[in-house]
Amino acid sequence: MKRVFAHIGFSCAVSLLVLNVVSVSLLPLITVGVAVVFITSLLLPAFRKTMAVPLCFGAALFSCILFLTVYYSAVAPAMLLHGCEADASFYITNVSKKDESSFVYTATAVRILKNGAPQNIKIRITSDRELYAEAYQLVNAKMKFYTLGKSAFSSYGYWGKGIYLNSRITSYETTDKIVNIPMHYLYNLRRDIIYTLYTNVRGDEGALSAALITGDKTLLSDKAYSDFKIAGVSHLMAVSGLHLTVVTGALYFVLRKLRVEKRATAVCLMVVTLLFSAMTGFSISIVRAGIMLCVMLIASLFSMRSDTLNSLGIAVFIICLNPFAVTDVGAVLSVLSVLALINAPRLSSKVKDKLNNRFRHRSRAFDFALNAVNYISESLIASAVVLVFNLPALYLFFGYFSVFAVVLNIIIVPLGSLSTLLSFVTFGANKLSIFENLFNSFDRIVNGLILKLVSLANEFDFSLLRTGKYFGVVLAAILIIFALAFIFDNKRFMKFAAVTAVIAVCLTSVFSYYTEKKNVEVLLLEDGAFAAVSSGEAIVNGVKSKSDYYTVSSFLKARRASIDTMITDVKYSEYAVMLSEKFECREIVSEAFSPELLNADSETYTVDSARKGKSGKDISFDFAKMKSFKLFSLNVRDTNFSFSKNTGSKNRIYVESEKVYDYNGIIDMRKGAVLYTVYDNNIYEARRLNVWES
Repeated sequence: MKRVFAHIGFSCAVSLLVLNVVSVSLLPLITVGVAVVFITSLLLPAFRKTMAVPLCFGAALFSCILFLTVYYSAVAPAMLLHGCEADASFYITNVSKKDESSFVYTATAVRILKNGAPQNIKIRITSDRELYAEAYQLVNAKMKFYTLGKSAFSSYGYWGKGIYLNSRITSYETTDKIVNIPMHYLYNLRRDIIYTLYTNVRGDEGALSAALITGDKTLLSDKAYSDFKIAGVSHLMAVSGLHLTVVTGALYFVLRKLRVEKRATAVCLMVVTLLFSAMTGFSISIVRAGIMLCVMLIASLFSMRSDTLNSLGIAVFIICLNPFAVTDVGAVLSVLSVLALINAPRLSSKVKDKLNNRFRHRSRAFDFALNAVNYISESLIASAVVLVFNLPALYLFFGYFSVFAVVLNIIIVPLGSLSTLLSFVTFGANKLSIFENLFNSFDRIVNGLILKLVSLANEFDFSLLRTGKYFGVVLAAILIIFALAFIFDNKRFMKFAAVTAVIAVCLTSVFSYYTEKKNVEVLLLEDGAFAAVSSGEAIVNGVKSKSDYYTVSSFLKARRASIDTMITDVKYSEYAVMLSEKFECREIVSEAFSPELLNADSETYTVDSARKGKSGKDISFDFAKMKSFKLFSLNVRDTNFSFSKNTGSKNRIYVESEKVYDYNGIIDMRKGAVLYTVYDNNIYEARRLNVWES
């Protein structure tokens, strides 16, 4: 049987995706059902002979047992600490992230003084003030713990990183003890790289250099990061196979030039892969790339031929030993992209052969032009195939995708590879004081070009396409077809699935655009912010944080909407200002806002009493000035969204900080943003819009 590890790895991944969606109470029943199917497949001669089906169901059974074991041994004990206060000792392991007045840290709790509490676990710490403690310095504190979501998906990817608890510090004191483990020294190296590049290359250009080789994106401006995310090229800053290939490729070239023996070269590359993965924090995407590279290097040591799909299967299986890793958006997109790149050469080679056969050798200039056309066609095909393969994940996690990413990647990926290598050289030049100004300038020019291209791509009105509510059904059908083709290893069936996928995606996107543009949509976020869109005009309220800004920005961009009215209940919000400028806001309504920060075209109003307004033909709002606009009402056609204390009824939806009450029940917004669609017949429906923390 070919590609055993591919069957095992992907069967585990698909099984764990399902297990992370269903209720935990159903897991024992599902495990028993999968066990019965597995035993049955072993007993049937037709399946037992090929072993593909028993192997897939055996991997699924292993996934069920693994999920149950990890959930009840690690997650359940951590969840028991929800709402509890206890003395604890911890040390910070990651760079703090500041969002307005909030500081966020990743730490390891070495001791929690509470009966039954898990020990030596990773935790997330949020604080209204900065913690004056060095990384890996032991800190004693009194902390209150909260669970990070009720499932891996609702945790915004934290479960996938092995973090199940959030905590707030009541009081703390630092100690003189430093936890000297290898990661401490790699952390210091990472901080040194970030500081050196940011202070010498400067600005977003320096921040981009730091992000390319460390994965730390916190120094990028909000505009730059938002541009990357909306353009569909944020993968450039997520350290993965692209960056590892550049680093190891450059090292391989140097070692071969120095005539280092083949096996010694392979060992050096594996060591560098391990160190680079550790320095970037062992993100799932870099772990996947590192495992694949190590498998291929080990195969070369023993003069064996490696298989890319099998290597990917091994990497996926190892990643799946953390049963919640499959809910990490970076991991999913990384694996799907590699799958796409494995299949893309088959299609591009056919196009290349047809071009070469049609246009025979004529001259050197003509051959050069033909090679350029071949390169562009190969890049376009690869980028398009990657987009198609990633569509299920883009639908699940974001609800939109960038059409310009296909073309943009042709330029961005080579530039990103050049910048990654140049960033390492620039860091070395600055540390050794050798031509540092020259390399700083080169780095600034290349990164400036990348930033400019990404910014320009977002200027087009149709840079984003929405997936629509029918997209899930279409993609589910496509995935089932692909799964059947994969299990039975039918090439003709696989080609049919590929053609069907492309046609279905195109038709569904066009259908969604023309049918859903007539609907009115209201996006509700956990902290009280919302955006309502009708006929290309929007009312936006309460945008106070970076997360709100990114989510609302993507929501408006995908709907090609401008802001008619921006409402804010705070004295100053830089994110409200940024949104107002980006989406050509016509009116600002606030208790106290700084008009000099806005464009001259915008009008700013200070509210002294009750006010009413409208945006588009289907939305109106009214509120009375209280301490912070607590009495607020949004009328969408005949449906009322009330932000005052009333219960939901058939045409009335009551919104509070963490829950939404409507006629159908209660929606917990801690599991992700909620998107309401109100139709012409005044019927509404809600769907979850997962918002992933960067």
